[in-house]
Amino acid sequence: MSLAALRQDQEKAPDKSNQTFLRLDNFLHENYLHGITRESVAKEFRLTPSYVSRLYAEFGEGSFHETLRRLRMEHAVVLLKNTTLSIDEITVACAYSSTTFFIAGFKRIYGVPPGRFRRKYGPSSV
Repeated sequence: MSLAALRQDQEKAPDKSNQTFLRLDNFLHENYLHGITRESVAKEFRLTPSYVSRLYAEFGEGSFHETLRRLRMEHAVVLLKNTTLSIDEITVACAYSSTTFFIAGFKRIYGVPPGRFRRKYGPSSV
């Protein structure tokens, strides 16, 4: 392969990686409430889980897991502010398998447990 052809391939590679990342990220944004994992997304796109992580490290605003957690927690905030669903129901609606894990994660991000957040910002606080 000539040097010019090699350079052209190298220039195309980032574009292809970026396009792959955009497809992955779009899929994540459309399916984050369906219990997806890095492994299931990798399988869906016929990639390795480590390559998915590498794409998020290079092009994303945080890791795959951080992005998934942020999307789910943002959805939880909407549900806490606008519905009367129980914390257990919100846990399930946000694709968490454990209420304890959900509460701990919510508190770590927002500084208060979801019940206290709802009392302050929820539908009855208006």
